[in-house]
Amino acid sequence: MKNAAARGQCRVPADPAGTGHNIHGTPRYSLDKIESVLQDLLGRDFKGGIGQFGGPYNDLLIWAVLMNRHQLALFFWEKCKSPMKMALTVCLLYKRMAESPAVMGREDLKDSFLANAEEFEWLAVRLQDSVTKEDTALSLYALEKRWSDWQNEEGVCMTNLDIAVMASCWEFMDKKNNFICFRALQQRWSGDLRYALPTQCAPAPHRVPRCT
Repeated sequence: MKNAAARGQCRVPADPAGTGHNIHGTPRYSLDKIESVLQDLLGRDFKGGIGQFGGPYNDLLIWAVLMNRHQLALFFWEKCKSPMKMALTVCLLYKRMAESPAVMGREDLKDSFLANAEEFEWLAVRLQDSVTKEDTALSLYALEKRWSDWQNEEGVCMTNLDIAVMASCWEFMDKKNNFICFRALQQRWSGDLRYALPTQCAPAPHRVPRCT
């Protein structure tokens, strides 16, 4: 966001009814500027952009968040593809917006962004819980599904769990709220050690496939 702020794109004036801002006190972004704003907010691990989120409702969801149209964002989220990924991405986006220089001195706006982030985090929690009750293997697969628009510095596609970690979604990762997330973290720590015991000759147990 610092680059966008330096260019004057994201400054919130005392009068939110100014010609460059909407009634919600946030800047009006043209489509050609949204790309740079997203990169500033989401960081270098984000490789996507408008038109690359996975469907029109996904793109509209991101646009609604940037415009601070929270109810509209909820509407688009209910219709979007990959709702787990998008809920966690929106949570991260709201938190980064709350930390940006654009909202300095606007505690009301900052608190609003953080409250919106919390709501989307709980949407992700409830969605994960719903899938877990139906099929734990599918739930684990969904959590560890890799996305090409999120890549770390080594070029490895990141997962929903990785996005949750970046967004500090502690409620989502809490064992009481999301056991399947706790299980996924355990598997990451243990790696393949439990499948490579030297005295074992039987085939390794079935593991949930991961999307690459």
